[in-house]
Amino acid sequence: MPDIKPPPFDLSLYLVTDQSLLPEGHDLVDTVRAAIEGGVTLVQLREKTLNTKSFVAIARRILQTCRASNVPLLINDRVDVALAVDADGVHIGQDDMPLPIVRQLIGPNKIVGVTVETAEQAVRAVADGADYVGTAAIFPTGTKKHPASFKPLGIAGVQDLMRAVRKYHIPMTTIGGVGISNVEDILKKTVLPAGPEGPEYRLAGVAVVSAIIAQIDARAASAQLAAKIRSCGLTRSITRPRSISSTHRSAEVQVLVERVVSAFNRIRERKPLIHNITNYVVMNDTANTILQLGGLPVMAHSVEEVADITAVSQALVINIGTLSSQWVEGMKIAGKKANELSVPIIMDPVGAGATPYRKKACMDLIHALDIHIIKGNAGEVGAIAGLEGVEMRGVESVGKLSNPAEVASSLARKVGTCVAISGPVDYVSDGKTTVLVKNGNEWLGTMTGTGCSTTTLVACFAAVESDRLVAAIGGLICMGLAAELAAKKGISGPGSFKVALHDAIFNLDEETIRQGAQIEIEM
Repeated sequence: MPDIKPPPFDLSLYLVTDQSLLPEGHDLVDTVRAAIEGGVTLVQLREKTLNTKSFVAIARRILQTCRASNVPLLINDRVDVALAVDADGVHIGQDDMPLPIVRQLIGPNKIVGVTVETAEQAVRAVADGADYVGTAAIFPTGTKKHPASFKPLGIAGVQDLMRAVRKYHIPMTTIGGVGISNVEDILKKTVLPAGPEGPEYRLAGVAVVSAIIAQIDARAASAQLAAKIRSCGLTRSITRPRSISSTHRSAEVQVLVERVVSAFNRIRERKPLIHNITNYVVMNDTANTILQLGGLPVMAHSVEEVADITAVSQALVINIGTLSSQWVEGMKIAGKKANELSVPIIMDPVGAGATPYRKKACMDLIHALDIHIIKGNAGEVGAIAGLEGVEMRGVESVGKLSNPAEVASSLARKVGTCVAISGPVDYVSDGKTTVLVKNGNEWLGTMTGTGCSTTTLVACFAAVESDRLVAAIGGLICMGLAAELAAKKGISGPGSFKVALHDAIFNLDEETIRQGAQIEIEM
């Protein structure tokens, strides 16, 4: 078979086949062709009773029809058949081959869907790298055998599954008793409106069997269903296969990456306002970095207005790079307003160990305020933790911490916050979980202010993500990934790297983060 990459997929009208339901005298290939002409956007070949030879033969014929219309073909359960005909992917259930093994066999660029019945199964499917999830039957259906104990999910049950994976932005479809009489109700009543849990989330489509396969005119049946789907505002929703090499990640790491991706999308959607009380050296760069990630920057330092600015912001950055007594007072005023309104505070203790004044200023702020995240280099965090042996030269640290993971974890527990130690490998801990972020490039060390810019990225994440660990990891991943991408652009020096870095931050997308994030959970 030719090496054809799978097209993007659209779940809006998903046809699942069953030859036993065909009207007398009708051929499955002709029915699928007519259904595609009517508006079917994805086909799953489900043949439970065919032997392997017959299954492969019909799959080849269906695939030819699907490819002619640029509609993906998935094979139900049978990875061997999908590989034999070079189908566009597979759909598996809970009793089939585990998804990580399926992905290892079928490769990263094929579509893999999973049927789920519980919230736990849905989250596991996301963690294992599913491209979409399909719910168990929403209503009673005779096209699939279920255990006697099985009860259809209903609208509420489908919504429960949607809530479980909403933050991961994974496409979801439902099946079971779906037809022309109820498809509008299903699509409208399952919508999760925008709220504190995230933006609006709705089904990406519906899957049908008898509503098309059992009809005399499959084309007309499909066209009627497609029209109903469009009337619900569900236009053709293209989703590209996620191409996750999930076999190289644990389920826990994959879930963490998906949470970062979800927060990244919320930054782009919500454009949070980030209040910066920061230093003169980096002010312009950090403002642009916030803009490029998707947030909105404001730099306000005067004690007369810092509280008012903080009151309308979604995060506050306190950066002590260019200290003065007035700025410290402004930080305290803004910080107290932030604590009052539950606005997250991100502190960058620039040069904390360089002078007694800087260290005292940091410690005073930490004791006076509830700091959401402290992000600094080894010397800065070491100074706050009261460690000796990591010298500060100006605002740069010289040397390394002997056990940065333990330092981050113990300081996080002591202060009651999240601590991020930046370096060739970043260490992040909330006192319970410690994560290593391994993205980055040595070019970051050739310019001043990249650490401060990373802090502002962390603040963007904290503005939309309440989990401090996820927020800190998100900012570090984005800066590290952007540096990696920038370094591939033919860099000739720090100047060209700076331009490429800012472009790379601007051009980040969820798939780049999903595929490129390099993190490990400290065990």
